[in-house]
Amino acid sequence: MRSMKQANVVLLAGLVILLIQSIVIAQGEQSPTSVTPLDVILLIDSSPSMEKTDPDQLRVHAARFLLDYLEATSQVLGVNYRGGVVNFGGTIGKTASLRPLQGGAVRDSIVAERIPFTDFRPPLDFALREFRARSFGSGNTMAIVLFTDGEPQLGKERLSQQDKERYFRGEEIEGDASQLKLDQLVGELQTAGVEIFVVAIGDARKDAALWQSLIPADHYRSIDSTTNLAQVYHDFATDLIGGLEVQPQTLLAGQESRVVLDPYLEYALFSFVKDTADVTVSVSDPRGIPQPPTLGGGPDNLYEIYTIKKPQEGAWQVKAANGGALWWLDQRLPVLTVTAPESPQVLGQPVVVSATLLRDQAPVTDERLELQAVVKGPEIQQTYQMERKEEGRYEIPLEMSEPGV
Repeated sequence: MRSMKQANVVLLAGLVILLIQSIVIAQGEQSPTSVTPLDVILLIDSSPSMEKTDPDQLRVHAARFLLDYLEATSQVLGVNYRGGVVNFGGTIGKTASLRPLQGGAVRDSIVAERIPFTDFRPPLDFALREFRARSFGSGNTMAIVLFTDGEPQLGKERLSQQDKERYFRGEEIEGDASQLKLDQLVGELQTAGVEIFVVAIGDARKDAALWQSLIPADHYRSIDSTTNLAQVYHDFATDLIGGLEVQPQTLLAGQESRVVLDPYLEYALFSFVKDTADVTVSVSDPRGIPQPPTLGGGPDNLYEIYTIKKPQEGAWQVKAANGGALWWLDQRLPVLTVTAPESPQVLGQPVVVSATLLRDQAPVTDERLELQAVVKGPEIQQTYQMERKEEGRYEIPLEMSEPGV
């Protein structure tokens, strides 16, 4: 026999708020894009072998795309992202200390250099000192993205496999005068919370197991061509900022692609990486009005980024001419806040449930918007229309008459 307390108390559970409008909002998980400040340092291999591996200097364009993509995201989120750059071979070349991405100073420091040999320790040491001076203890997300096409080479002679393993383990190598130890540098960075990503191409792919002995396996990516670099960088960026994984789409020359944007989006971000600098792309809103690129574009860039805050709902068009492009669409859904009792409720006692749809932290007051509450129980599922109140707030009083609802 149940006690009187058990008979008179129920749990309010399974409350689901659905969005109903004249244009149905696509259902899906809210993008968890983080508003935590981000500090990222790019380490770019500039050894002589890159002249063969990357004759078109796509690594430069891809790195600039990554920084501009992060800058565009930071603008719509209202959060500070900082970047730094190190060109390296056996030593470090041109560098840019951590600074805000706005203004393009960090991006413009990414250039193609020619620095003999390959040693990962000096650029990692530079990054460690930068983070130690500017980021440790700040609460910022910290990351390093290292791109290389080579195995470590400290002089004219290549390292033997045995010496290469010693190098990654931080052990002494005959003829190596450096006091820096790779495993110690990586360990100190990771202990401080710095995420390290490595992108390998060419001979560097032979060292996959050695790199994965130092960093998580999913932080190591191997590519066949620098044409794949922008896609890898986009994946890393969404991982760092907590965005949803977005698969790239291909836009062929002369092709027009139509994409329908849902109502109340906080932002839409169109990113294009073009086959050549001669390719032109365009983004038009549902009225057919072309949008100007936010970043990139021009004869010297292989990418364009369009940031649309509070985009108009409906069918948008993207188009390419004089060649094709790879493109992504990142978007952020509005936030639905629901207020309901979390503790057990007494049978027969009214419970008021309220909800508000927030777009860019402001309530949506569109009269077309309707909210419904779906109440579920072991043997019941019932839908109730919520009443529109002032300033975008919706309410419904519910009275529990059955245990277990």
